[in-house]
Amino acid sequence: MADDEPAVGEMSGGARLRAALTTDTDPADMTALIEEAARTKDRLDQLDAILRGDTEMWAQLTEGRSGTLEIRVDSVMQEARQLTTVFRQTLAEIR
Repeated sequence: MADDEPAVGEMSGGARLRAALTTDTDPADMTALIEEAARTKDRLDQLDAILRGDTEMWAQLTEGRSGTLEIRVDSVMQEARQLTTVFRQTLAEIR
């Protein structure tokens, strides 16, 4: 491992997935699929952190049309389910 490469434990889930799936002989279309799978893995990890309460990004204050403050709660669970389906489909294409 080069000095500028992070240790495996310090890598994001997407980076670990990319490292596990990538080979030097991958064609461009396979590389693109692996990159997309890695990005999707990182997004799923972020959504999981929100659902576990490890981050406060699940809600935000916004100003409504009348100038009043509104609490907007994101549909994190729905997004996580949809992204999981996309992730599975992408991995199936890679294999």
